[in-house]
Amino acid sequence: MTKAKGEGGMGFRDLAFNNDSLLAKQAWRLLQDKSSLLYKVFKPRFFPNCTIMEAVDSSHGSYAWKSILHGRDVIKRGACWRISNRQSVQIWQHSWLPTKHPTHVLSPILEGWEEAKVEVLINEATRTWNENIVNGLFVPDETALIKKIPLSKHPTKDKLYWPWTQNGQYSFKSEYRFLKSKADKEVAEATQDEDRKFWFSIWALQVPNKIRNFMWRACCDSFPTKANLRRRHIMDSSLCK
Repeated sequence: MTKAKGEGGMGFRDLAFNNDSLLAKQAWRLLQDKSSLLYKVFKPRFFPNCTIMEAVDSSHGSYAWKSILHGRDVIKRGACWRISNRQSVQIWQHSWLPTKHPTHVLSPILEGWEEAKVEVLINEATRTWNENIVNGLFVPDETALIKKIPLSKHPTKDKLYWPWTQNGQYSFKSEYRFLKSKADKEVAEATQDEDRKFWFSIWALQVPNKIRNFMWRACCDSFPTKANLRRRHIMDSSLCK
C-alpha cells in the first residue's frame, strides 16, 4: 500500500518513515539554525560543548531529546560532509565521498588508522591531496573520487550538507524518499538472496535429474496447462472440461 501508484501501490505514506523524517527535520534545525528557540533551549542543556551530531543521550534526557537524537541518527544515514579544513571529518567513521552511493569509505582500515582524520591526506604546503598516502590507503575507485574533491585555498570549517536536494539543505520530502528507497532496496536484496537460496536448494537435491527438472518447471509455472497455453495464444479458452 505504501508503494507509489506508478509501482503498483496505493501511494499511502509509510508512517514510520514519515515520523523519522519529521524528527530529522528538527535535528537539522539544531544543526543549521542557531538563532531558533529550539537551539537556545536544547543547546545549553544537552550538548553545550559540541554539535548535535556529536551529542549523546543522558540519564536526564527527556522524551523530546531522545526523539531528536533518533532524528539525528536518521540524518547521519544520508548526510555528507563537505571537506574544507578537514579537521572535523574522520576518514572511516564519517560520510564524505562526493557520491550518493555510498558516501562513506569502503576500503579496509589499516592498523593504526582507525581514528585518522581527512587532514592527514592533505599536503598542507601545496594544499593538494597527498597522492602517495591516498594511493596507499584506498581502492582505485575511491582514490579517483577523493582526488576529484576540490580543496579550498582558504578553508573554513567542514560542513554537513544534504546530497539529496539541489541546494544541499535538508527537506522532509527528500528524507522520506531517501528512507523509502533505501528500505525498498534492502527488501529487494533480501528477497534476491532468499530466491537464490531457494533455487540452489532445488538443484542441490539428491534426486534424479528429471525430478529436479520437474520441480524447476513447476516453480517457473512452465507446464503446458490450459492457462499457459491460452496465454501463449495456442488455445482459445483456459477452462477445464
